[in-house]
Amino acid sequence: MAAFTNWLFNPGGLTPHGFCLLWEPWLIWTYGLADTVTALSYFAIPVVLMQVARRRRDLLFRPVFWMFAAFILLCGTGHGLDLLTLWVPAYEFQAVVKAATALVSLGTALVLLRLLPRMLALPSPAQMRAANQALQASEARYRDAFIHSPLPLHVLDADGTIVSVSDSWLDLLGYRREEVTGRRIEEFHAPGEAAHFAERWSQMLAAGRMRDQEARYRRRDGTPLDMLVTARLEHSPEGGVRVLGALVDVTARRAAERALRETRSFLDTVVENLPVALFVKDAADLRYRLVNRGTEELLGLPREALLGRDDHAALPPAMAEAMLAADRAALAAGGTQVTEAPVQPRRGEPRILRTRRLALPDAEGGPGYLLGFSEDVTVQHEAAARVAHLAHYDPLTGLANRTLFRERLGALAAAGPAALLLLDLDGFKHVNDELGHAAGDQVLVDVAGRVTTLPAPVEGVTPFASRLGGDEFALILPGVADAAQAAAAADGLLARLDAPFEIGARAFRLGASIGIALAPEHGPEADALVGNADLALYEAKQAGGRIHRCFAPALRTAYDARRALEEEVTGAAGRGEFVLHYQPQVDLASGQVTGAEALLRWRHRSRGLLAPGAFLPALEAGPAATIAAVGDWVLAEACAQAGAWRQAGLPPLRIGVNLFGAQLSVGDLAGSVEAALARAGLPPEALELELTETIALGSDAALLAPLHRLHRSGVGIAFDDFGTGFASLATLKHCPLTRLKIDRGFVQDLGEDAHDEAIVTAVLVLAEKLGLGVIAEGVETDRQAGILASLACREGQGYRYGRPMPAEQFAETLRLAPA
Repeated sequence: MAAFTNWLFNPGGLTPHGFCLLWEPWLIWTYGLADTVTALSYFAIPVVLMQVARRRRDLLFRPVFWMFAAFILLCGTGHGLDLLTLWVPAYEFQAVVKAATALVSLGTALVLLRLLPRMLALPSPAQMRAANQALQASEARYRDAFIHSPLPLHVLDADGTIVSVSDSWLDLLGYRREEVTGRRIEEFHAPGEAAHFAERWSQMLAAGRMRDQEARYRRRDGTPLDMLVTARLEHSPEGGVRVLGALVDVTARRAAERALRETRSFLDTVVENLPVALFVKDAADLRYRLVNRGTEELLGLPREALLGRDDHAALPPAMAEAMLAADRAALAAGGTQVTEAPVQPRRGEPRILRTRRLALPDAEGGPGYLLGFSEDVTVQHEAAARVAHLAHYDPLTGLANRTLFRERLGALAAAGPAALLLLDLDGFKHVNDELGHAAGDQVLVDVAGRVTTLPAPVEGVTPFASRLGGDEFALILPGVADAAQAAAAADGLLARLDAPFEIGARAFRLGASIGIALAPEHGPEADALVGNADLALYEAKQAGGRIHRCFAPALRTAYDARRALEEEVTGAAGRGEFVLHYQPQVDLASGQVTGAEALLRWRHRSRGLLAPGAFLPALEAGPAATIAAVGDWVLAEACAQAGAWRQAGLPPLRIGVNLFGAQLSVGDLAGSVEAALARAGLPPEALELELTETIALGSDAALLAPLHRLHRSGVGIAFDDFGTGFASLATLKHCPLTRLKIDRGFVQDLGEDAHDEAIVTAVLVLAEKLGLGVIAEGVETDRQAGILASLACREGQGYRYGRPMPAEQFAETLRLAPA
């Protein structure tokens, strides 16, 4: 301790290299402590200066800072060496440091001398304060201008966080300032755009420049807004990055653009899908500027092959020139021009085009474009042709129909001699009834084939054949004026039609009737010729058919008489000119009157009493309603007379009434019968309705329904003239019969013709097996009555027992008849 104390306070121990400073211990410690503090301070100052120089790269006099730092550092090192040399004689090193310090000091002085003018130019603190105040005022003005800018502005930092926004920005998006500041800008984008924005943001920051872009923002109320964003990248003095952006609301413009695009798309879709070919041509060179899909399909070429070219690209030269000529005419005429023309596309079938052309003006008002719509009317033309064909030709046989026939007949008759043959099939109705209408159609087609060519000796004549309807045909023979030549043609046709017809496995014959009229002999006009040929046909039918007749004036006279009779007989009922006569029906064994048949007579005003044969055909040719009314009158009158006879005390008997076919098709037959019986006070069994073959064959199940109803009620139903005509045994199955009437044709030769007796016997046996009664008509002799009785026929009717007589005479006969 003593040694340390001696060293500590002994100046000799402290300064072994001498006492040049006459060191005292307190002075040495003071000197050492001062150099130590000074050295440490000199070392701290350059550290601070170097940090400022390193971090503040924007300092105006940054090199001076480095030189001052070096100078002070060397000064501090010198003070440290002064302290060290108190104990260690490091004078050489101290000298080097001092020399370096001198050099750095000199360099610093020189630099300061050069910088002195610039340093003197630095503003004073007052100036700095004024400048700072001006800067603050400028910043305030900038901030105020930014905040109150009419443009929606925002300032973003590098990660897209909102630093500030203008009031217009807030107004546009509907937010308050505190709801916006500090939030990321993509939060205000429409859903689905945030990821896209982040990608674009990072790309623009990496590129160091911002680009104008469109983005969809969302208002506070959720309304989407389309924005055009203009942005600028700015670097702050501190090295940071900010983005100044401006928003332009383009929502209305984008909506208008979308509407325009949608309208354009809609119009393009409409134009493309129009069911017609649309095209636009340049008025100057008539080259295609626009075509739709319809034009491609119609011309068979893609639009690339048409645009910029004219019609020569799609059509043969002649057709192309015709189309171009129509285009030029439309441009010259103005307005809408419509044309129809056949075209043959380079690809596809020939077509017929209906084209509407309209000249469109250009900006100066002159013809700029030609708008056209082409419609393929081939199908319409074909349909019109088919309609025209159907209007003039029979769809079944392919022959001309009545319309074309009359046109051709008038033309041929006016041009020169011609023969008209009207042909009607005989028995065709039975083909339809028995084999069906399909078989009937086959027969008509076969007939059409047989009548289209003529046999010798008229082979040189080309007939014009027509089907007038049903089974009626007509042939016009141009140039034939001779009745014999026309008759020869008719004979040949009859022979052809007499040949068998084959339908499946069935073969049968029909035959035909033909009426002939010659032009101009029998009429110069079509109507007269047809009427006269029809009269000749009627005459052939009346003569039994399968023959031909040529018109003669006598036929017209007879027809006129028939027509007059028809008109008279139609009004006879209204004038009360019809009366009933009654013919007795008797029991063949006893001779007792069992019934009476009511027979219609006409008390003509000038011709007297007429039998049915004189007027019934004329009556049945009249209106069905008139016929049915006459039939109902006969029914009611006959029932009333039968009731009157009973009330007069005469023996009850059955009254027979003949039906007209019209009574089944018109009106209520069952109701009329029931009403007539009720008024007369007769039971149903007192009445017997007589059916003809025509009614039995021509009535279907619906028309026969009233007869079934009356049959069930007890009214008798007889089949008149059984065994004649076309009626088959099948008729007995579907007609509700109670009795058969043997026709007088089988009775008049009994005893002389074995066939008649056999037929009568067969009818009687058949009736017995079917449970039907039988009465023979036309009994005129005792021999006939005896044979009938011997064959077990119970009843008869004919002149043997009395002719048809008025009701008073019949009543007298009934009183005198044996009981």
